[in-house]
Amino acid sequence: MLRILIAAIGDSIEAEAIRQVLESFGCLVLTKYIGRPNDLISVLSGAIPFDADIVMLSGHGEDGAIILPTLADSVYTKNEPKGNFSLAEIDLYLKLTGKTIISTCCTTGASDVAAVFSKENNYIAPDDYVEGNAVLLFMVDFFYQVIQRNLSIEDAWKHARSLDDETARFAFYKSNL
Repeated sequence: MLRILIAAIGDSIEAEAIRQVLESFGCLVLTKYIGRPNDLISVLSGAIPFDADIVMLSGHGEDGAIILPTLADSVYTKNEPKGNFSLAEIDLYLKLTGKTIISTCCTTGASDVAAVFSKENNYIAPDDYVEGNAVLLFMVDFFYQVIQRNLSIEDAWKHARSLDDETARFAFYKSNL
């Protein structure tokens, strides 16, 4: 049984739709709702007590950064980073190894962020801005290929990205291990 951890960053409609599909495919899915930077740090560092095969970051991105909810200054804990997670924060907090990490956050596959994620993990992410419905289409087809057709991660990615011009924006980076 495939075990998937979904980090629902901000708006969770996409994450919920993908979760429903994955559960109908027979996957064991845990959704971690990201309301603050420390929540995302717990996912990236591997502090969530769930041994996931695939970690999915479901949210929005801009200029290679993961967009996080903005909190009032009084809500942040001491030493909690403020703002979006760009290369510096991801490089600092990412401790996951041997996983497949999939980001639906736009542009997080077109920058040095992809190189950080793929040091010790396979990484799939859009290298540009992707229309929202195409993200869901990509994810459903990708997981269908992996689960129902038993394709490799790379072959499933090739199939899912071939659906149209929007899904073609998902890039694949193999682990450097």
